[in-house]
Amino acid sequence: MKSWVGLVVAVVLAACSPAPPVVVSPSPSPIPPTGSPSSVVTASPTISPTSDVGPWKVLASSDTAGAGWSPDGRWLLVWDAVTNGTAAQRHISLDDAQGKVIRTFQGELPVELEPVWLDDRSFVIARDGKNYLGTVDSPALTPISPPFPDGLLSNHHGVITYETSGNLDASARFVVWTPSGGAMPAWAGVPVAWSRDGTKLAVWHWVAGTSGPGAAGWMEALSWPGLRSLGAIHQSPGWIFALFDPSGRYLYTNGWVLDLVTGQASAMTGSSGASRANARLFPSLGVVTSPDQDASASADNSTVALWYMSQQRPIVLVRGGRQRSIDVPGPLQPPDPALSPDGTSLVVVCAVGGGFEALLLTP
Repeated sequence: MKSWVGLVVAVVLAACSPAPPVVVSPSPSPIPPTGSPSSVVTASPTISPTSDVGPWKVLASSDTAGAGWSPDGRWLLVWDAVTNGTAAQRHISLDDAQGKVIRTFQGELPVELEPVWLDDRSFVIARDGKNYLGTVDSPALTPISPPFPDGLLSNHHGVITYETSGNLDASARFVVWTPSGGAMPAWAGVPVAWSRDGTKLAVWHWVAGTSGPGAAGWMEALSWPGLRSLGAIHQSPGWIFALFDPSGRYLYTNGWVLDLVTGQASAMTGSSGASRANARLFPSLGVVTSPDQDASASADNSTVALWYMSQQRPIVLVRGGRQRSIDVPGPLQPPDPALSPDGTSLVVVCAVGGGFEALLLTP
């Protein structure tokens, strides 16, 4: 759980810096094939959603469930699976922004291989022990070879990173993959977070000679393309967490902020340090979180969501200076509640009746 200082900083980072312009392509770009035409598979028939719960639309309900927004907020990838169940009990669906099922992909869905959006209109899913590239424009799925490991991290601009192994020490390496170029040679570190424009990547490095959870390390910002070092925070952040502000100039990790223009790192720990850094880097948000409360903002900075993970307490949405409190049908579960890019809709996962439900709140 984040500390209150980290939470305040995370909200400020997400909601106060100016957002980059949104560029909308007039038509989808073709995606280079990564498998032979004969190996392309198609989507299964659609499935019917379960009953709604109060203001929430139930997107999926099972032993595991979740949903993720496309970068432009027009689509959702929704998944569910029964533990140790058959392929027929594991689903991935493409839904529109209102939760209407467009098509369903039936097949293998290990919990760690959740669907990932590659850009506004394409995505990567796991099925039958393989990875496939799909688009919102066609039910066809193109195989990706070789298959990915778990832990895919997308910059939502056509690039995916992933660890080559689960090593918890200085030997950790990661790979950058694109549909047209495939996988680049492995690079040192663990990919943690992309900037919103997809041009900067936060990478964690363990200190040589240490290993395991909680081991000492440091966070570095790399450019994309090129993976050129833009600066680093060497003050042993303490856990593998990082967040870029919407402008992409600042990188935050566990009480420290790195200015990627000047290369200077500023401590946010302690009241005086936090006050100085806030005054210098960020304007006042006017939204204060309480201890153990988590927060995030929409991509356009119009809305802030406040919640308590693993608790059945209302989610608070702050938009246009007004607060709205929404009850949830069960304790909130990972991943974090996700606002749509324009801040008008929200996806959450709750523990309900011995299982999990992915829920959608729309205007």
